[in-house]
Amino acid sequence: MSWHLLGRFQVPGEPQGKGRPRFVRSTGRAYTPSRTLQYEDRVATIAALVFEGKPVPLGPDVPVKLEIEATFTRPRRLYRRKDSPERIWAHRARVDGDNILKAIGDGLQRILFSDDRQIVEATVSKRYGRILDRQEKRGELSQVLVTIWTWGEL
Repeated sequence: MSWHLLGRFQVPGEPQGKGRPRFVRSTGRAYTPSRTLQYEDRVATIAALVFEGKPVPLGPDVPVKLEIEATFTRPRRLYRRKDSPERIWAHRARVDGDNILKAIGDGLQRILFSDDRQIVEATVSKRYGRILDRQEKRGELSQVLVTIWTWGEL
């Protein structure tokens, strides 16, 4: 048995992380911010289109591996001549890698698997996009590339 590629898809736009829960003082109830819910809905919608006709949702005992590559818009300060035109690590981006994983995992939970506890291995990389035109300060568009693997026979 080994890992088998289930599919790959791209979420256009700036990568977003799972937002902190908000609390209502009068009732003490917690809720997820609407911006996070909208992003999770976008992930779920794209995943539903990509995996249409495939054997999903997976059973509760199927392990899942996620590879997430988040590409951020390159800041203007990184268009200098000495800056590499290729993708570079976005270690200073405001969004934490674990929060990106949580948002993607929660969006996929509705479509691909019954619980995000099935994710047994995950890789998240954060990079700034490539430079397309240094004079115009134009770079690669931001996106999140998600690759999903399952363990066992397909």
